[in-house]
Amino acid sequence: TNNSFAATTIYRLNFPPAGMQPNIVNFSKKPVTLYSVVAIILVILFAGTTWILFVRKRKKTTAVRVQDEISESVKFERTRKNAIWLLNEFKVFDQNGHDISYRFATKIRHAFIVLFFENYFNNGITSDDFSDLLWPSLNKNQQKNNRGVIMNNLRKIFEDLPLINLIKENQRWKLKFENGLYIDFIEVHNVLVMAGTDENNEAILNYFSIGNLLSNENWEYLDQYKERYSSAAIDVLLHMNKNAYQKHNHLKCIEISDIILNYFDFLNEPALIYKIKSLYILKNSSRAVSEYNKFRLRYNESISKPFHLSFDDILKTTVPPENY
Repeated sequence: TNNSFAATTIYRLNFPPAGMQPNIVNFSKKPVTLYSVVAIILVILFAGTTWILFVRKRKKTTAVRVQDEISESVKFERTRKNAIWLLNEFKVFDQNGHDISYRFATKIRHAFIVLFFENYFNNGITSDDFSDLLWPSLNKNQQKNNRGVIMNNLRKIFEDLPLINLIKENQRWKLKFENGLYIDFIEVHNVLVMAGTDENNEAILNYFSIGNLLSNENWEYLDQYKERYSSAAIDVLLHMNKNAYQKHNHLKCIEISDIILNYFDFLNEPALIYKIKSLYILKNSSRAVSEYNKFRLRYNESISKPFHLSFDDILKTTVPPENY
């Protein structure tokens, strides 16, 4: 619900009940009745005080438990044999699990990246297009010489990666992958096909929590693929957030929101709304206020204007958030 406050109705008992008052007022005749009344009142007061202390302790314990659970980092290990990592940072491991990333100097690494994405999305790339991407300022003869050196270097590296081959087919350069080669970028797609966007799809959360595509590579060619991956990740994660919130799985909501805000879009407003409302429902209002203030500061620093939603506005916002 939009309002997280619970209404409590307190009934005051008219004690003693009508019809019994003569017995209570007449102290000399039945003093035991008065003592009984006092005892009952004391018992009620004691029970009420005990209940209040219990509720307060329970709230405090719940807040601590929520804090502990949402701060736990997701531990996830990717395959390290015959493996290529493209999420967050570029890593390559040979058939024995040895890290051979150091063999991919900048131009060799960029050549492999181009070959991979053009193979994955565009059925390969021609020699001219490949060369223009890597050596735009060189003439055709210089490009051809450099291309030959790069292709030879890649083939030599692939000797330690027997499940991947560089081929030329129909005048287009392609990478041929054999079964058993692990590429985390492709695994994301496979996991989504198998498990969908259920909020309990831990595998997809593990992959998205690694970070964006080739985060350490600042190269204009990659921008389109980074943006495509980031947008797809946010769409999937917000859908998972919606499912989790509707099922009252608020701890999962916080986890999913953190992945969006930490790795893909630190100004994503729907993720903030899910996170703040979930923290508030879990009675962790101090953390909710703190997270809101940090977001508001980031927003102001990035856009140079105040954030347009107050904390109370967020608590009143419907879920899933409209107009996003």
